[in-house]
Amino acid sequence: METTETKAKAAIAMLQGLRDYFDLQHVARASTELVRTEVLAANHGIELSNTVGILRHIFHDIEEWERQHWS
Repeated sequence: METTETKAKAAIAMLQGLRDYFDLQHVARASTELVRTEVLAANHGIELSNTVGILRHIFHDIEEWERQHWS
């Protein structure tokens, strides 16, 4: 039977690739430029910006959890 910690570590591993692959600062800059050049509708730029913000919070929370649970 898996423990909560084991399940958490498995979920973190799934997100690890996303965290390692995407540079969220570059995604945010690209989003701004795509809206500025009218390639991306403003409301989609806002949604993408919000998504980047949420991902930053998620990755921060994961890092905090890792510091507390992994030595």
